[in-house]
Amino acid sequence: MQALSRARELQPAAPGRGGRLEFEYRRNGTRCLFACFNVGTGRVLGRITRSRKRPDFFAFMDLVARRYRQPRVHVILDNLNKHKDTSMGAFLSDWNRCHGGRFVFHFTPTHGSWLNQVELWFAIITRRVLRHGDFRSVDELIAALEQFIARWNRREAHPLRWTCRGLPLVS
Repeated sequence: MQALSRARELQPAAPGRGGRLEFEYRRNGTRCLFACFNVGTGRVLGRITRSRKRPDFFAFMDLVARRYRQPRVHVILDNLNKHKDTSMGAFLSDWNRCHGGRFVFHFTPTHGSWLNQVELWFAIITRRVLRHGDFRSVDELIAALEQFIARWNRREAHPLRWTCRGLPLVS
C-alpha cells in the first residue's frame, strides 16, 4: 500500500455533485499488510511490514499460530510464491512441521483470489481507508490501518456472507 499525500485538500460535495479528489499526489513510501480473517467471527489479525518477503510471511504465520491454538487450523492462501513450497525448499511444510502439523493449507485457483474472504475485507479497507486517504508519511498510513483494524474488531466484525449465486452450469 502506498502512503499518498494529495497536492490539494478534498473538495467537499456540493448540491448535485460529489466530493472531488485532486489527481496529483506525492508518494511517501509503502507498507505491506498481512491479514488473517476469521470466517466464523469476522475478526481480523493484521501485521504491517516493510516488505512481503518469505521471512515477513512466516513471521506473520507465527503470529497466527500464537493466536489460534486449536489442534486444526485451516488457512486459505493465494498462489503467491512466498506461500508455497518450491524447488528451493519445503518452506511451508517445514514451518507447519515446527507447529505440530496442525495447519491445513488451501490455495485459491490462479486468478481466483476473490474466493478468499480476506480479499473481501481488503476491499473494505481499500474503500474506507486507502482510496481517499491523505498520508504524509508511512507512520500516518500505519496508524490509520491499525486504527481501522482495531475499530473493525471492536465494532464491526461479522462473518461475511456470499451474495452472488453464480450462473448455472451449462452442459
